[in-house]
Amino acid sequence: MEKDSEIKRLKLALIEANRQVNAANQAKSNFLATVSHELRTPLNPILGFSDLLLEEIEDEEQLEMVRSINEAGQVLVETVNHIIEYAELDPEKSKLSQDHILHTMLIDEVVSDVRERYPSFSIELSIEQDPVLPEGIQLIGDIEKVKSVFSNLLENAAKFSGVDSVKLHSVLRSMDSQRVLWHVDVQDGGEGIDATLLDAIFDPFLVGKNTYTRTQRGAGMGLAICRGYVELMDGQISVQSQKGVGTTFSFFVSLPIVVNNERQGEKESVLASG
Repeated sequence: MEKDSEIKRLKLALIEANRQVNAANQAKSNFLATVSHELRTPLNPILGFSDLLLEEIEDEEQLEMVRSINEAGQVLVETVNHIIEYAELDPEKSKLSQDHILHTMLIDEVVSDVRERYPSFSIELSIEQDPVLPEGIQLIGDIEKVKSVFSNLLENAAKFSGVDSVKLHSVLRSMDSQRVLWHVDVQDGGEGIDATLLDAIFDPFLVGKNTYTRTQRGAGMGLAICRGYVELMDGQISVQSQKGVGTTFSFFVSLPIVVNNERQGEKESVLASG
């Protein structure tokens, strides 16, 4: 009888501890989201007016000061957006959209955007596809989350690798008639990451003075978001690095294929709406 009472007491204690942990996590997420939204509101006019001043000011010294304001504002907006994105990354609440994805088009869009933001940064593309897969194959997945993973990995290399180029290798492999395995490598020949940091590289806010991200401004959220989204899609993400040689970030996800009748239904839907 005494043993049963002790077991019951331990179960109640575990339930209460779990409740407190969940409450703390929820409070943290609410705090991050609230603070981030409050920060983003005053940033909008700062960026808007600095954009206007950049067009009107002719004095070079004043122009340089406004550029600094604008660039700092852009960094803050990016940081705030990352914090909001991470705060909303709850596996129990996050839902994946079921979009139709043309993988080559998605890669082209992300690469174009990164090239526009980092004009001096070169991206070498290599896209492979299993010969058994049809040309123009469409995948089913959350297009915005997949884009975010690609974008964060490429921007991470652009900002922190210490070199001006990166290799992006994408491979689609057939698993069966309904699914593919999408494997992606982002490889740079930069300074590499200290081996002591590799186990924690996907943790949020990793910006210590000796980390991969310390040489640039940022909150260290991008890689944590990558891991969160990849794991949400039941995939895996990893890193291999050697000091003085370079770093390779890799991820893979298994996604369903849009079958012919789904494509036909999509076309009919478009025609009907037109």
